[in-house]
Amino acid sequence: MDAKERVSLGFDIGIASVGWSVVSIKTGKVLETGVSIFPEADAEKNSDRRGFRQGRRLLRRRKNRIADLKKLLKEKGFKDFEGTHHDNLYELRVKALDEKVEFNKIALVLLQIAKHRGISYGLEDADVDVDKSVTASYKKGLAVNQKLLQHKTPGQIQFDRLKKYGKVHGLIEDDASGETLMNVFPTSSYVGEVEKILETQQKFYSKLDDEFISKVIKIISRKRDYFVGPGSEKSRTNYGIYRTNGTTLKNLFEILIGKDKIFPDEYRAAGNSYTAQVFNLLNDLNNLRVAGTEDGKLTKEHKEKILNYLKTTDKTVYMLRLIAKTVGIDTTQIKGYRIDKDNKPEFHSLAAYRRARKALKKEEIDLLDFPVAFLDDLGRILTLNTENGEIRKALNDPEFKAKYQFLNEDLIDKLIENKAAFNLSSNNKWHRFSLRTMKLLIPEMMVTSKEQMTILNDMGLLKQDERDYSNKDQIDIKILQDEIYNPVVRKSVKQTIKIFNVLWKKYNKEIAYVVVEMPREKNSADAKKRKEDNQKKYKKEKDESFESFRELTGLSEEGLENKINKFHQLSLMIRLWYQQEGRCPYSGKSIDPEDLLYKPALFQIDHIIPLSVSLDDGLNNKVLCYADMNQQKAKQTPYAFMQSDKGQGFEKLTAYVKNNNRLPGNKKEIY
Repeated sequence: MDAKERVSLGFDIGIASVGWSVVSIKTGKVLETGVSIFPEADAEKNSDRRGFRQGRRLLRRRKNRIADLKKLLKEKGFKDFEGTHHDNLYELRVKALDEKVEFNKIALVLLQIAKHRGISYGLEDADVDVDKSVTASYKKGLAVNQKLLQHKTPGQIQFDRLKKYGKVHGLIEDDASGETLMNVFPTSSYVGEVEKILETQQKFYSKLDDEFISKVIKIISRKRDYFVGPGSEKSRTNYGIYRTNGTTLKNLFEILIGKDKIFPDEYRAAGNSYTAQVFNLLNDLNNLRVAGTEDGKLTKEHKEKILNYLKTTDKTVYMLRLIAKTVGIDTTQIKGYRIDKDNKPEFHSLAAYRRARKALKKEEIDLLDFPVAFLDDLGRILTLNTENGEIRKALNDPEFKAKYQFLNEDLIDKLIENKAAFNLSSNNKWHRFSLRTMKLLIPEMMVTSKEQMTILNDMGLLKQDERDYSNKDQIDIKILQDEIYNPVVRKSVKQTIKIFNVLWKKYNKEIAYVVVEMPREKNSADAKKRKEDNQKKYKKEKDESFESFRELTGLSEEGLENKINKFHQLSLMIRLWYQQEGRCPYSGKSIDPEDLLYKPALFQIDHIIPLSVSLDDGLNNKVLCYADMNQQKAKQTPYAFMQSDKGQGFEKLTAYVKNNNRLPGNKKEIY
């Protein structure tokens, strides 16, 4: 290649791949092409990933809590308690409330409670995911527990249920009353039980002093709020609220919100804030072209009338009809609106506000009575916090209550009960602008039909990017990523820039043009539908695999769940075992589910096409195999591996794959 040959680059950017080509400007010859395939960054999977992380954190903290308690017990003179046994710890806990129990058995009681110490919030804020069909009975079950806790400890309630129903955990259906009973109790109730037990046992064992009791209570009740993250005032880290630059955030998730480009010190506003909804409405209205007005645009009076109607109506809203009626024209005389995937008009219409107002009016609360600032702050709190207890804590913050003195416990209860009504239908939970920017723009947007960026420019608020790139050897990926909030787009752009930087260096910076092809909107909609279909199919397969595995191992649902909680990879292993019809594709040997359960070290999960080659970490590129097969295969494809007379042979593998009806078609192609 000529050292100074000028080239043109072409990129085809998708949600899970980036293709590229290099063309000579002089000859038109294609110099090279390639494609980078990577796992799709799925915004909808963030919730699952957070759930898995939370599960791992809970297990880790439980392990640390138990370890700290055991250390304290040993220091206090409890010996050989780990070898001590009692047939029924619930019975022992009840007995320890009023009677003397063996010294070492006190340790068993404390360890059981420390291991299963309940939820950190009151039962009124319990927000565990359950099927919608059982939501009502779930709430009734919590109400039953609340009533019983007025005169019983969790241990007494659990022992009663064990005697009557033969179990404590899971859902218990009481046929006589029709009630659904659940083993859900707050940490505070368990702490109260521990205090009562130790106060009783203190009468018989003087070494159980107040200092010891205080330390036990501290270990059992300690909890780091999920939004705090690791670190402390003295040990700062950018993974928690205590930042290394000396600042302290109120909520770790603030850094995920992003800052406003116009006012870089301001956080982006919640999409469900009232101000953001008004801004989006006006933006849609200003983009319209209508007949019957002097300049073909809606007037200030038109916009005010539409806004006031949306704020006060309890009826279903059809925006196109509303606009036409307001202007006095036919719907066909309105142009310039967005079209959804079903080719229907799409408008912002204060939907979240109207839905929340309708829900709260049933509680005799009208959002019209509240100041806009409160609705904006409420939107931020509901978007930033996912757990009822955290929402309650934020609403009860002294500064917040001082700012909004009308906020009482009854109103807080109603807001939490109806929090779902404030949810947005889209995944864009945070607006691109801050409240400060939108409050500047809204008055102008009301009186003019100018586009928002034009207004910002007229106000002198649009600043040119003054960063100098002339002496840079490559594009800084981090700078670009800081400006992109969608995880799917961010990942695709990151892969593209990596490739560009390599080509920039390879072709001596002689790149004349860069042509980029991005995914079209229809493709995204199609991909979403495919994803929904796949999710249903995968759930069906998962349920079938678990049921088959339980039948062969004799495990109950609760027993399998406990095994998976202790060994998370077991869930994936069972899925693959089921897909593979209980066989190792590489060796051809059957995989005994009992071995999978009790001897998991015999097996490993391998990438069919090595990850270093395919960059594919998806389920369709994974296989459950015997560990020795995986070690022998190393970083080879199945074909290359079996060409060296190892495994069951490629012909047998091909026949097995072809005849296996449980393997998805695209997985068969990978083999």
